[in-house]
Order: sequence, then C-alpha cells, then structure tokens
Amino acid sequence: MTEYDLDDDLDGLFFEVSIDGGQQWQQVGQPITGSSSGFEEIALNLEDFLGEGDVRFRFRMTTDAYGYGDGVHIDDIRIWWSAEVGISGDDISIPQKFSLAQNYPNPFNASTKISFALDRSGDARLVIYDLLGRKVKTLVSSYMEAGSHEIVWNGTDDTGDDVSSGIYMYKLESGDKIQIKRMTLLR
Repeated sequence: MTEYDLDDDLDGLFFEVSIDGGQQWQQVGQPITGSSSGFEEIALNLEDFLGEGDVRFRFRMTTDAYGYGDGVHIDDIRIWWSAEVGISGDDISIPQKFSLAQNYPNPFNASTKISFALDRSGDARLVIYDLLGRKVKTLVSSYMEAGSHEIVWNGTDDTGDDVSSGIYMYKLESGDKIQIKRMTLLR
C-alpha cells in the first residue's frame, strides 16, 4: 500500500528490479507522481524476472530542490508467486511423514539445495542459524501445501550479505513437528 504527495512532473517514485545482484537496474511499471487521496494498492507483475538468478528490487525517489509535497509512505509490501504444475493419473503422492533431507551439496560453496516434505498443509518455517543459535536467514515462513518441496540457499543472510564459511544449522517447523540438520559452507 502506498500513499504519496509529490510535486507533479518534478518528483517521482520508481520501482526498479535488478537480475544481477544490484549491478544494473531497470524500471518496472510507471513512475508515481502527483498526490493520492490515501493509501492505494499498487500491483506490479514481476513474472518476467522469475528464475533470473539474484533478483532484487528497490524503490527509488527523485526530487527537485523544492519541498512542496509530503513525500511517500509505503506500508504492507506483499510479494507472492505461484507455479503451475501438472500431475496426471494416479501420480499424486502426498508424503506420509514430515521430513527434512540433508542439503546437497554439502559442504557447499555458492549455493545448496534443501529438500523437505510436509505430511499436511499448514504454516511452515525453514530457518538457517549459526552455531551460536543466532538466526541467519529465513528461507520459508508461510502456509505451504502438503507435499515435497525444495529451496535453494545462496549463502546470504536476511539482509542479502554473504555469510562467512562455517557450520550452520537449518530447522524445519510445521505444526508441532521440528527437524534440524547441519551443513557446512566453504567460501
């Protein structure tokens, strides 16, 4: 949700996307200028950027030297995606038990894949911790359907910074079930 009060044609808010980790940016959608009468929902389709690697997005505001408007207020940012999949015949298989697989590769350098299975739909969390128990990265924190899932961790923390070499724990929680595994990152 966005509320704005910007000088027409002098100030602007831009939504930009990078697919190379922030080296180059491209504008998505139209810039916002003028004034809103309250918070508005602004939706942008980022489908073209799925699977492009290190995708990042940012808000960039330009302004002149005169401060006539109040600026921009941003609240309730939501990002969601979906993937269409097809299953034929009797191939539908829901895992019979909750499980967390060992990441692969392990040890790893650039990235590693973590596979897990949920025996029932519900809220799930997959979080990376250092050996002191400090949270490093939240990979999953959402409602998930029962079934097999996999996610890739690229060795960064929640702020996008690379973490150092070392041993990390990853914990899967869903309902009253918890599993923890250990992995090694070598830079």
